[in-house]
Amino acid sequence: CLRMLVLQEELEREREELRNFAAELSISNRRLQEAALIDPLTSLPNRQFFASMVTQSLRGAGDLNTVVILLNLVDFKGQNTRLGHDGGDRLLVAVADRLQQLAPGELVVARLAADEFGLLGRLDDQQTTEMVARICTHGATPVVVDGHPVQLYARLGLADSEHVPGSAEQLLQCAEVALTVGREADR
Repeated sequence: CLRMLVLQEELEREREELRNFAAELSISNRRLQEAALIDPLTSLPNRQFFASMVTQSLRGAGDLNTVVILLNLVDFKGQNTRLGHDGGDRLLVAVADRLQQLAPGELVVARLAADEFGLLGRLDDQQTTEMVARICTHGATPVVVDGHPVQLYARLGLADSEHVPGSAEQLLQCAEVALTVGREADR
């Protein structure tokens, strides 16, 4: 009888250890999923997460257009060289912060590549125009990195579901084409 009690206590301890292990595993899995979808430098959604959000937005757009705005920093490589890699990282974080401040709460800001950001929202034509104007106006203000003002220039590419009906991939591709046309015009 005593042996049975000891075995039951051991079994209960092992069950408790398994419950704790399962809880820790669940937390680790959640962190891994987040890490796979979030840019570690800026804490913004990454390209993969952004693409999935475009798909979700298209499914529920209703009366508003799903709008994708891509923003590419001009000569980021040169800025990164001048500031050093740590300074370049701080510059990217500052740009991410500025974009989040400029974007109304319903817009999603993401970091898609080293020097490319994306904005996503459900906007009408007037809201889209206002958002682009806000980016252009406030984007012209220098960003301060390590106490020094850094003048940035950016190219924008825009696509919306009214003019590009179809999938998220098609909408993103059209925004990329618009961005590329801007690059070509600079040359």
